Amino acid sequence: MERKHFLAAAGIAGAALAAAGIAAADTGATNTSSGGCGPAPMPRPSGATPRPRVPHPKASEIDNAYKHVVRLVDMLSKDPNDYDGHRVKALEFLTNAESELQQAVAYEEAHPSATSSPL
Repeated sequence: MERKHFLAAAGIAGAALAAAGIAAADTGATNTSSGGCGPAPMPRPSGATPRPRVPHPKASEIDNAYKHVVRLVDMLSKDPNDYDGHRVKALEFLTNAESELQQAVAYEEAHPSATSSPL
């Protein structure tokens, strides 16, 4: 992975962490994710649990952020370079962001009227 791609991935990871923090602060969400429903996705290298399904017809911003973080974890997991330990540190932050986003999606699923916006 080239340096500019790594830096872009790290920037997106930071944005995802910020979005997860804002979402948790706005909703008062706690760490009470109960897992997903439906068929389990293929296992991922990060060892994270599958994302809970959201019953909304249109994907939310938090769901889109989750998908971006999953893609970043996949990209960085495949990168053979260490970047002086920064790749591993970024993967740790991304795994944390993934967990926070899963909790936000679970909250959204449990409280659709509190998180849905008019179309």
